[in-house]
Amino acid sequence: MRFTTIGTIVFVVLAVSACGKTTEAPQIPETKQEVGSSLHQKYKLELDEIPSKVLEAIRNKRAGFTVQEAEKELKHGKTYIDVEGIDDQGNEIEFDLLQVDGQWEIVEVQRDLTLEQCPAGVITTFKKHVPEVLPKRIIESEQTNGAIIYEFYVVDKQGQEAKYEVKLENGETEFLTSEWQH
Repeated sequence: MRFTTIGTIVFVVLAVSACGKTTEAPQIPETKQEVGSSLHQKYKLELDEIPSKVLEAIRNKRAGFTVQEAEKELKHGKTYIDVEGIDDQGNEIEFDLLQVDGQWEIVEVQRDLTLEQCPAGVITTFKKHVPEVLPKRIIESEQTNGAIIYEFYVVDKQGQEAKYEVKLENGETEFLTSEWQH
């Protein structure tokens, strides 16, 4: 889960249109950027720039977490702090935090998955809405309300990125037609 600094905002349209009509798997142009990193404005944070209350919130959730990287992300008119690292089991995860009533709160915990690691119902829902599209990256995003958002990132032949999302809650899946927001 390596994110890079980026200063460009790309607006994401979560529509079934053009990507759903693709007949072959899109090719990713050679790039040093991780798939999905161009979709919001992101700025690298040095580890000593992470607010102490952010680190405290993470320690309260996962005491054995080791911070490796951090960034500030601007999306939906809100400022997030995203902190990546390794948990005490050796898993790469990311905590996304948002200030709520002046306090930093974890709003989601993310990890990268392969297509094979996704629940069958999530894949079925994704393929129903965007058939013949192969995701280049998948993120499982556990929300604090118990829902899980599966983020499917795709790249077309021109290198344009898009994202589709499927929500899994109480065993039911839903294809989201707009990006999940906190």
